[in-house]
Amino acid sequence: MCLINRSLNGSNEPEGQETHSGKVMKRLIKFTSKHRVNLVEIAVQALELWTDPTRSHDYVLVIYLRTREGSTKPEKYFYATEAEVVPVDALAGFPPGRERTIRESIKAETERVKPFGMAGSLLMILMSWDVQLGGMTMNQAPAGFASDMLASSGTPWKESLFLFLNNGILT
Repeated sequence: MCLINRSLNGSNEPEGQETHSGKVMKRLIKFTSKHRVNLVEIAVQALELWTDPTRSHDYVLVIYLRTREGSTKPEKYFYATEAEVVPVDALAGFPPGRERTIRESIKAETERVKPFGMAGSLLMILMSWDVQLGGMTMNQAPAGFASDMLASSGTPWKESLFLFLNNGILT
């Protein structure tokens, strides 16, 4: 996924130099890392994986973010403006044929995490779109999910996502 992230974000800056886009990407990775536990739980709900865990091979959770000005804490670097479940085949902004690579990556990650007791893996795509910051920066974040997570929470997933991400709540 790192190579895919680099190619999508145009991260080919010269050695020792970091572009503004590179700085945004580092912040996005830190933000994702801080919120990973909540993001995986929300993604399981959004993708309705309790109905069929293999849905994670065909659908991804895409979260649209904006930069939070003046934030010094990684968990508050961004705020969510929208989120949606998107079929892998319908991902916009990806080079043609990339959906096959993404689907294969999800399946390979699932095989990698199963020996550790996971039920499967899923993919979340966090996209920061800020014209004044150089356009779009995207972080593809694969994650394993456990079988004990495969139950409907009954809570609307978008509501939970906005609550956790926009308030910097970590669990």
